[in-house]
Amino acid sequence: SDGVLSNLGVNRFRKGEVALTIGTSGAIRTVVDKPLIDPEGRTFCYVLDETHYVIGGPVNNGAVVLRWLRDELLADEVEVAKRLGIDSYHLISKIAERVEPGAKGLLFHPYLTGERAPLWTSDARGSFIGLTLAHRKEHMIRAVLEGVVFNLYSVFMALSEIIGGTPYKISATGGFSKSAVWRQMVSDVFNCHVDIPTHNESSCLGACIIGLKAMGEIENYDIVEKWITSTHVHSPNLAYHEVYQQLMPIFNDISLSLSETYRNLAQFQRKNNLK
Repeated sequence: SDGVLSNLGVNRFRKGEVALTIGTSGAIRTVVDKPLIDPEGRTFCYVLDETHYVIGGPVNNGAVVLRWLRDELLADEVEVAKRLGIDSYHLISKIAERVEPGAKGLLFHPYLTGERAPLWTSDARGSFIGLTLAHRKEHMIRAVLEGVVFNLYSVFMALSEIIGGTPYKISATGGFSKSAVWRQMVSDVFNCHVDIPTHNESSCLGACIIGLKAMGEIENYDIVEKWITSTHVHSPNLAYHEVYQQLMPIFNDISLSLSETYRNLAQFQRKNNLK
């Protein structure tokens, strides 16, 4: 699996270390020394080798959600970006950066394509909850970015339950890493140091390393530390983390309490060919 190999390729194969990816979709993974199965079925468990097992969870909704937001709601911002000669995603990230963490209590559940971990249902649907007259377009942008991270944090919480501890270091990859505000958001929500590896082909590097070990060319995986450098490193803002800690239980409660509503809406959409 490319995800399993990516942990090795970003040098996150020790206890307490995590690899996180946000591309079109997303995933979060950590390595343990024995198979660990979630009795609630929220996470996966893959074999890396005889003494390393990768547990984690994939999510459907990563940067695809930001693309939807840009294409459907941010035509003016896209036009401004064209006139300025800058990438539209860069402008969107700058707008989100101006908004305080928590987006004035606006939550976005990013289930535009159903969801895998931690809900595992194609019926899940996206939503903004908490809108008031105090909210503007920039709050919606920030809420979308935060919602993607909140969803991955929900998987992270399940992993923490399974391994009986809280990971402390994250290496993050994927297209989202071009956004400084999104990278910092991960650090603040997870309350972890986050680094962005320089290279983009972490799965390929992981495959090379495991091949070298299988051939007896190396004794262990420690050599990978010499090959990994970082382009960005983020430390958590504790004040922002406290804000997110207040919002996370609300975020999770909403997604759980709406499970039947999701199902009913999905049935209505299928029945009326609205998908």
